[in-house]
Amino acid sequence: MASDKHESFISLLSKHGGMLRGMIRNGVRGQMEVDEVMQRVSLIAWKKFGQLNDPSGFPKWAATIARFEIMKFRRERAKDSLQFNDTVTEMLMTESIEETEIRDHRIHLLEECLKELPEDRRELLMQAYESESSMKELAEQVGRTPDALYQMMSRLRITLLLCIERKIGKQAL
Repeated sequence: MASDKHESFISLLSKHGGMLRGMIRNGVRGQMEVDEVMQRVSLIAWKKFGQLNDPSGFPKWAATIARFEIMKFRRERAKDSLQFNDTVTEMLMTESIEETEIRDHRIHLLEECLKELPEDRRELLMQAYESESSMKELAEQVGRTPDALYQMMSRLRITLLLCIERKIGKQAL
């Protein structure tokens, strides 16, 4: 049971750590300060992880911990005159959370649109973005010229963009 808790925490922190680090970067200056606050946030989140009822709420929950830790860190370092005031810091953190939610929603829509592509096209896209191969090498693997592959990839990207925009439009209605 403790192992499952540990794995779940590590998985969630790994998945959302970039968002948290970005939020912290908006609130403090310097990489060492970001690392210090991130470490504090990670430790507190680990200690309080048992209080989180729904893992899907981890990003907002951890962002709240980060917000308090940023404010605490800033108060401790108040003698530095180059700090944003608390209002500006709060605005930056709120904006960072909202941007993360929008990005996560668009990633979800992208995943839906990818599922709508024919399997061979979806696999080609995944190969292009996940492999270490260059486009020239990939073109050789699939038996196309590099120019033909670039054109196909461009059409697939446009197809995905239009699909995402269509789904966003449907949700706005």
